Amino acid sequence: MAVRQGALVTRCPYVSKVQAVVGGRWKIELLYYIGIKGVRRFGAIKRCVGGISDSTLSKQLRELERDGLISRHDFGEVPPRVEYRLTPRGEGFVPVLEALREWGEREFAEDGPLGVGAPHWRVPCWSVLRRGTMGTASFAGRRLLRSDVPCGAGCFT
Repeated sequence: MAVRQGALVTRCPYVSKVQAVVGGRWKIELLYYIGIKGVRRFGAIKRCVGGISDSTLSKQLRELERDGLISRHDFGEVPPRVEYRLTPRGEGFVPVLEALREWGEREFAEDGPLGVGAPHWRVPCWSVLRRGTMGTASFAGRRLLRSDVPCGAGCFT
C-alpha cells in the first residue's frame, strides 16, 4: 500500500461551489454569449452555441437562472418571446469570462477558430461563408461567429 507524503490539502468550498454552478458543458459559453455578446433570445443563443438541443439549452438556462446568474423575462406574447439577461451576480462573473477568453486566445491562437488541425489560411473570407442569422455563418459544418474571423470581411492570411 502506498503511503501519502506531504501536507493534507483541504477542499476549497468556494471553488467547489463555482464548479457546481458553471460546470456544465454549455454554461460558460451561454454566459459568454448572454453577458458579453449581448445575445438575449432563446433562438439566437441556440444559433450561437450550435450543436445543443432545445431541451438541453432549456435545462442549462433554467439551472443558470436557479443559481442566480441569469434572469428570464417572459413577455407573455404569442408566439412566445423570452429574453435572458445577466443578474448582478452574473455580471460579477464577466471579468472571469473575459479572462477565460483572453487566456484561450493566447493559448489556442495557433489552433485557429476551427480547432487543432484547421490552419487559419483554410478558412475562407467571411463574405463567402454560408450566411446564417444573427451574424453567424457555417464552414465545414461548424458554426462561426463574425468574431471567429478577425477581419470580419477579409481572408485569413
